[in-house]
Amino acid sequence: MIKKVILIVFVMVFIHLNQAKSCDACGCASGNVGFGLISDYRYNFIQLGFFNMGFRSNHENNFTTVDQFRQWRVAMRYGIGKDARFNLNAFIPYITNVRETSIEKQRLSGFGDIRLEISYALFNNVSLGDNSFLYSEIGVGVKLPTGAYNAELHQDNLPDNFNIGNGSLSYKISSSTVLNFGSNGLSFSGNYLINGNTKDGYHFGNQLDAQLSYFRGFQVGESNLTPSIGMAYENIADDNYTTGNRVPETGGKGIYGTVSMNLKYKNILTGISYSMPISENYSGGIVKARGRLSCQISYLF
Repeated sequence: MIKKVILIVFVMVFIHLNQAKSCDACGCASGNVGFGLISDYRYNFIQLGFFNMGFRSNHENNFTTVDQFRQWRVAMRYGIGKDARFNLNAFIPYITNVRETSIEKQRLSGFGDIRLEISYALFNNVSLGDNSFLYSEIGVGVKLPTGAYNAELHQDNLPDNFNIGNGSLSYKISSSTVLNFGSNGLSFSGNYLINGNTKDGYHFGNQLDAQLSYFRGFQVGESNLTPSIGMAYENIADDNYTTGNRVPETGGKGIYGTVSMNLKYKNILTGISYSMPISENYSGGIVKARGRLSCQISYLF
């Protein structure tokens, strides 16, 4: 039984990676930033998170830009229904996007697009025998155009994706699976974001991401320490103009190696993760990804 479940998980990973479709040059920002805390799925929680990702772009005449996309995010998860199989999720981000060149520094800040999601636990900690358990859920959600969007941002020499919001209603499909084998486990998650068109018809590329991690828990006094290691994949499709034509030097994909550490003490769960690109191709090779950092603290109830 356990071998069959492991096989299913790896088949899911293969399917997600092969569903990939193809970020403005001069800056790419993924809408699914950060790699979540492994233990969150078991609880209701209120969470504060910080996420940072960077990109470096090389242009003609040795002109270089360095972009930083930072996000503070308040998140909430609450279970409803029998055995709390349904879970409501809400995310409110505050975003700061910074561009630095040799001659100037530009910054945009503000509250971003709010996300609302609902998920259903297909397998709610089902026993597989030998102290092994399976949890798996699927979810759908919407991203509301609550963040500021400026269709004329290019006049400030900034790409469209530097906007705080996407200016459109978007839809999200997600799945998460956790396999526990005693103190060891595998965690897999996948998300697909389907962006709508802005009022002027611009379309940001749809986004796919998937993560697979191995983790192990250690009891340290009254606390539980859970380090993990894994890989993450993201794929961002090309943007499209109002005419439907492809926007040059947009779209990209990357594979990242990730390490993380979670610490749970009573009702408090903290975590930090860092990822580095292993293989990447953003905006036709013009943009190079840097390391990504995420830090989170949750109150569980």
